[in-house]
Amino acid sequence: MSDTRRIQHIDAWRFLAVNLVILSHFFIGSNFSFLVTTYPFLLTLGKFGELGVLIFFFISGFVICRGLVDERAETTWVSLKAFYVRRSCRILPPLYLYLGSSCFLVCIRLVKH
Repeated sequence: MSDTRRIQHIDAWRFLAVNLVILSHFFIGSNFSFLVTTYPFLLTLGKFGELGVLIFFFISGFVICRGLVDERAETTWVSLKAFYVRRSCRILPPLYLYLGSSCFLVCIRLVKH
């Protein structure tokens, strides 16, 4: 999708969703979970991570459907092959970067021990 057709409000919702998930991980699943015992209201804030995931999936579905509808309006048909190639080009590079980084860190940890 080109920048001229980008919906700015979606970026704000995506920012909110990602931050809710990050805060949830920070307060519930990290070494800072002691803050939850000190300040119990943070546990409630941490549970908003589930809402962040739902918002993010909703946004993803909307953006994907909008792209397919726009493609059909422009070309009168939708190429699923082109769709999956585009999705693969967006999803696979970060996945490989994550997997490579994880393997690298595990190897470093194994060498130290």
